[in-house]
Amino acid sequence: DLMNMVKTRYFIVILWVAFSFAMRAQTKVIDLKSDEVKQFPLCENPNLTYEKGEDKRLFANCINRKVMLAFSYPKEAMEKNIQGKILVHYIIDKNGKIIVEKVEGEAILAAEGRRIFESFSTFSPAKNHNNEPIAIKGIYPINFKLQQ
Repeated sequence: DLMNMVKTRYFIVILWVAFSFAMRAQTKVIDLKSDEVKQFPLCENPNLTYEKGEDKRLFANCINRKVMLAFSYPKEAMEKNIQGKILVHYIIDKNGKIIVEKVEGEAILAAEGRRIFESFSTFSPAKNHNNEPIAIKGIYPINFKLQQ
């Protein structure tokens, strides 16, 4: 009957709204610079204990090392003398997987920045003040400069 149909539709809408809010809460991404981040993502052994602030330095060193190891100046950019700075906008999800949101800059250089970050292995995820894994986002600049 009509009343049951209306109730069913109403129930489905309520479920959909609740599910949408649950998914949004689950995928909340926190800026790396936020006070909500207690521990930065780590490349090294996640079971080690770190001095306050040491995890931030280790994370920066880890990213720098990963970028340097994977870096390759694009041949086409070299031939066309293309130089510049790109910005890689990334997320490290609560499982430690890196996701490239977008890359700003010259297209050829941006493609290399994306390739570099997508080559990274999984991190130990960042943690909040309850020691729960959290998703974080950050921006990493890469300068492409040719030697003259």
